[in-house]
Amino acid sequence: MSNPTKVQRRISSVQTMAMPFFLLLAILLHAAVRGNAQGVPRPVRITAVVAAGTGCRAATARLSPGGRSFNVSFRAFRASTPGSPVNRRKNCQAAVALSYPAGWQVSVSSVTARGAARLSRGVQGAAAVGYYVSGSAGTARALRNIVGPYNRWYTFTSRLSPVIFTPCGAGANINVNVEVRVVPGRAARASGVVSIGRSPTTFALTWKKC
Repeated sequence: MSNPTKVQRRISSVQTMAMPFFLLLAILLHAAVRGNAQGVPRPVRITAVVAAGTGCRAATARLSPGGRSFNVSFRAFRASTPGSPVNRRKNCQAAVALSYPAGWQVSVSSVTARGAARLSRGVQGAAAVGYYVSGSAGTARALRNIVGPYNRWYTFTSRLSPVIFTPCGAGANINVNVEVRVVPGRAARASGVVSIGRSPTTFALTWKKC
């Protein structure tokens, strides 16, 4: 039969050893909750959108309710071959002005774009999305290559590299560029079309304090 005193000592020893673990767990949970609560500044607004390019004349942008992404919408455009080389590459660039409290920085972490392609054998196409930040160096890009024969819709979600944060301050311009292009094949009747923009292009945001 076990000695009650020894059993009690063992229980106390186990409790003493477990206390640091539970204390650390409580601290980590508190930090996670606090981090989630402070993950996005308030308020965040899109104050202006200016667009131009060979594929568009105007665009609109809408911020998600949680401030963790924004959509850019424009009339669908396409690159095509055969025909003039000018038609083989089309783009739309939009300057999205974000307003948010001082003491924060933001970057575009990933993009989701949708479109359609119809390429005969030997024709290559591509859809590319990139962005740069006014006042910061570098351009981040994501690329989806499409090789014929191909005749269907496409969707691609990709992380943007490198990571570019806005300067520390109250607001910044995020300049996004959406592009489609085709490279004609050698066959006499080779043809191809790559389009984008029928659905909004979504840009996911990552926030951090300065």
